[in-house]
Amino acid sequence: MKKALLLLAFLIFHYIGIAQTDKSFKNLTVTGNLIIYGNTTIRNGDLLVKKITGYNNNNMFVTTVCPPTLSGDYNYVFGFNAGASLTSGSSNFLGGDFAGALLTTGAGNLFLGPYSGAHLTNVINMCIINGLNRSNAYGDLNRSPIVIYNADSTINQRIEFKGKTFYSEDATFAKEIIYPVTNLSAYGTNLTYTPNTVLNTPFRLAFTLTNTKATNMVWSGDTSLNPAKAGNYIITLSVGFTGTAAGEKYKISIFKNNTVVTTSCLIVTTTGASYYVGGTWSWDLQGLSASDKITFKVTNLTNGNDPTFKEVMLLANKKPE
Repeated sequence: MKKALLLLAFLIFHYIGIAQTDKSFKNLTVTGNLIIYGNTTIRNGDLLVKKITGYNNNNMFVTTVCPPTLSGDYNYVFGFNAGASLTSGSSNFLGGDFAGALLTTGAGNLFLGPYSGAHLTNVINMCIINGLNRSNAYGDLNRSPIVIYNADSTINQRIEFKGKTFYSEDATFAKEIIYPVTNLSAYGTNLTYTPNTVLNTPFRLAFTLTNTKATNMVWSGDTSLNPAKAGNYIITLSVGFTGTAAGEKYKISIFKNNTVVTTSCLIVTTTGASYYVGGTWSWDLQGLSASDKITFKVTNLTNGNDPTFKEVMLLANKKPE
């Protein structure tokens, strides 16, 4: 008799749909939807379940906020406000408070962690692992620690790590690792560039450089090097020039936003007006931002005579992080 009464109560709950009444069952078997939300507790074999009409089969929600209707199947949602906006999405696994909170028609997604994919509305076949509120959809895709794009073809699949990656053991890769390049190379040859120098006063150099090859960097207005990405850079300058007389000493320094970066500099002493001398110097610049302007300035340490530059080569490379 007890089993018969329990079965009768379950049938009334499942098929008639008591939408606003909590029910407590022991040893409950459910075919179709299982929707658990509110102040739900599971203890001593008792399961408190609330049924909401309008769902197809094969959806499970363990949450405090369920979408009012859902035409999709095979969604498994766990967490406060997780999957609260689903309408026709299918085959989504959302685990964590606010995981996929705005997802509506997305399918085949795996969101793990609080706020994982919280601001995405319609994406498919993605895996996001996250633990912070990233503010918007851009943040979900570009700042979550792990973002995986699934596809039928392996060549179209990719895993993006949004942060530094450390290996405690050796790592073996079946394919080459492609590191995003940020660099610039440019040179000027057969120049007759004569900056107007004054004794002990830095003068900004304005080289006309040709054959420039650059990725995410630009040599702007013949006067400044502009990195498009923040980071640490190695910058190398090679020059060939002559002074007006023998024994003139010139210093070439590097500046960031019109402020000298380091005391490290290139100093060359000329041997005469008809004799060219050369020099090469590299600077290790830390913490450049994408808005910084890098310039070079020459200072005559002997007198007010002007040098004449004949050859210039500029190399710049962003260091791997």
